[in-house]
Amino acid sequence: MYPQNLIAKLPNLMMLPRPTDLYFSDRDQGFKYSMVGGGGSTGSASPSAIGFDWSCTNKSGVKITVRVDGVDYTILDGEIKSVSGVPFDVFIIQSTAGATSANSVDVALLGMDMQQIIQLTKTQPNFQLWS
Repeated sequence: MYPQNLIAKLPNLMMLPRPTDLYFSDRDQGFKYSMVGGGGSTGSASPSAIGFDWSCTNKSGVKITVRVDGVDYTILDGEIKSVSGVPFDVFIIQSTAGATSANSVDVALLGMDMQQIIQLTKTQPNFQLWS
């Protein structure tokens, strides 16, 4: 969940820098990461950011499913799927069922730190407008 009121006040997302850049190699089903809070299954501290872009490389030997804020994406074996300019919070590797090569998914999550967004928009997050 991220504050829509902040996103609405940002200029073109494609033109903004992505100082929050997180990379996770050799992951598998059950991997979860929250950009805004909680960190997830990695144990890494949360950067308190809003994600703008994600990329996932599948080397598992089978089609996998990832879920980004409740939306499922299918990624074929050998495919690199990237989505840019779409704000997000939670990225999950939902299914790698039947994988011939375990721990073979690489994930990149890019975004902007919440404090930088607050400074840029001169607006505080409105918790009533989180999506």
